[in-house]
Amino acid sequence: MVKITPNTASLENPMNITIHAKKMFDHPNFCYPRYVKHIESYELTAEGGDSLYVKNISRFSGFSGLTLSEEGALFAILDRGYYVDAGLKFDVYGNAIFVSPTAIIGTLKGKGGEVLSYTGNDVEDIEIHYGDCFVSHEIVNLVSKYDNCDFEMEPQELPVPSNISRFAYNLGMESLGISNGGVFISMEEYNSDHFSDHSAFLWEYADESYKAIKNEVGFTYRSDAGYSVSGISFTCEGNLLLLERKIVAHKKDGVEPPKYSLDFETKVKFVPEYVFENIAQGDILSGTEILYVHNNGKSAISDNFEGIATKCYDGRHTSIYLISDDNQSPDQKNVFLQFEMDEKGAYIDWVEFGECYDAAPSGCVENLYPFCSDK
Repeated sequence: MVKITPNTASLENPMNITIHAKKMFDHPNFCYPRYVKHIESYELTAEGGDSLYVKNISRFSGFSGLTLSEEGALFAILDRGYYVDAGLKFDVYGNAIFVSPTAIIGTLKGKGGEVLSYTGNDVEDIEIHYGDCFVSHEIVNLVSKYDNCDFEMEPQELPVPSNISRFAYNLGMESLGISNGGVFISMEEYNSDHFSDHSAFLWEYADESYKAIKNEVGFTYRSDAGYSVSGISFTCEGNLLLLERKIVAHKKDGVEPPKYSLDFETKVKFVPEYVFENIAQGDILSGTEILYVHNNGKSAISDNFEGIATKCYDGRHTSIYLISDDNQSPDQKNVFLQFEMDEKGAYIDWVEFGECYDAAPSGCVENLYPFCSDK
């Protein structure tokens, strides 16, 4: 049995914090498929360039989920049971621009409007659907619905497929997605062997009361070997996006007691709508890479990305946003990465060509290619 204890680091009331978005660098040599462009990355820091954790000790544990409202609000959640609400505006390419460095941080509420329990505050993903926010809890494997994204009010705890309760402890509902048609999808972060097959579920709710589920489908999502699934989102045209990450620890030479540095590999996978809508019980599903980056032992744009969100514009393109957890480590960063995806181009590649690059084109940064793993 999981022991329920209070979240002693909670905030009694929401407070303002300062978030600065510092552009990391341009990417003139960054290589990506023809349907991905306008890539930008920002380091999110506190005033003076300090980490958000240092400036907001015990209140800032690292980003774990991300979503955007139609009006331009950024909602992020942190895996100790906090939320961040920041205002954005968007340029003609869908790139997000932080309107003000002032954001709001508060504590997510649970049953009775009380602070989430210690086990319940391991919140990992967030989605907006028809103006309401839905949050997944990894350890206790449930979904909470916050009406009008008001995280200070008591949420509704929603039923989920019963087999989700079998996910391994602290490796459960790391990801949550909601399709344009209201189909929910979640899967385990890793399977018990930390390999490539992840138990996954689709389901719908019987009506707007969200008290009963229907059309439950269990299937397997196959990531690249050793990758976890840390986020799920959907594009403007209903195509499925999955955020995969791989963490590799390297022991630092000559340091006792042993200390480790971490490398992070990040992949965004694409599954077209017609494939997603026809998933059947017992199917095995994989995605096609549209983006692959890693830090290669250096301070670069890839970090521990856990959150993915999308925004539509001009009827063809989807802007995709990633956010990372710095694990309260001086060697890592809170990174906000964004890029534009030509959905029709990606869809054509999937259906007709399945085109991959066998080697990095001339002038490209080493180890950012190949993007396709099925060669």
